[in-house]
Amino acid sequence: VQLSILCALCLVMFGFGYIQHLVSFSESVVNGGLVIQVVRGFVAIALFAFITVNPLRSSIVYRIGLLAIIAGFMIMSFLYGTNAFWISGAIFIGGYTVFDVLKWVAFSQIAYTQSKMPIKTIAVMRLADAVFLALGLGVAMVLNANPAGHAYSAQETMVVGYAMVIAVVLLLGSEDIWSLFRFGHIGAQVEERAQSDVINEWAQRWGLTQREIDVLECLAAGRTQPWIAENLNISESTVGTHVRHIYQKADVHGRQELLDCLVKSPSCDSHDASDAIGRNT
Repeated sequence: VQLSILCALCLVMFGFGYIQHLVSFSESVVNGGLVIQVVRGFVAIALFAFITVNPLRSSIVYRIGLLAIIAGFMIMSFLYGTNAFWISGAIFIGGYTVFDVLKWVAFSQIAYTQSKMPIKTIAVMRLADAVFLALGLGVAMVLNANPAGHAYSAQETMVVGYAMVIAVVLLLGSEDIWSLFRFGHIGAQVEERAQSDVINEWAQRWGLTQREIDVLECLAAGRTQPWIAENLNISESTVGTHVRHIYQKADVHGRQELLDCLVKSPSCDSHDASDAIGRNT
């Protein structure tokens, strides 16, 4: 995962700690702390129900949750200090609940498919979660400790909000994050149809070498090229060469097209096998 994406994740967690303090202790007729718990519980249940019924569209819900974080922050500076402040807090908290699930799903997938030490990967993420939530909470407490500081709360919230917008935009545009869901979907479908048999059928049809078959199996499981190189004891440049050869023989232009092809039966492929093999021999 790129460093910029990790920084974006940490910034969102920091923002949640900051907003959690503001909502919990805001001067409103509504109990902010109660709002946080009710909204998080409701959104979590709704998210669980949706993903259970329609797991293939989970990434859409995650994107909506990220957009809700932006929406909550954008109206927060206008409602701060009013009795309606809890509304912006509820929108933000709802979005963050979805982000929370996204975060753990993504890093669980990374730990499972890419990490040599999965437990360490999860442990580091849990530590970062606790540290940045506490940091955001601490900053909010310090800024609001002095009654005179409340005069600038709207401006402070807007600054944090703009930083959050940058973080969310980075996450929405991250191929590293969203490709994890495609890999999981592809892997599940292929597994249902006996993954090794399907890959062998396609490999025979495309005329792949044994080493290219090994690389193809790793690609189907969502492995990265550095991971493939390390586990097959070959260089990354060699892996890249094998991947390009696979794309050429399969007559595709990228990994996603290749994975889409693997979930289909070779007999249902729209390409003419003899033409594809002829172009690459």
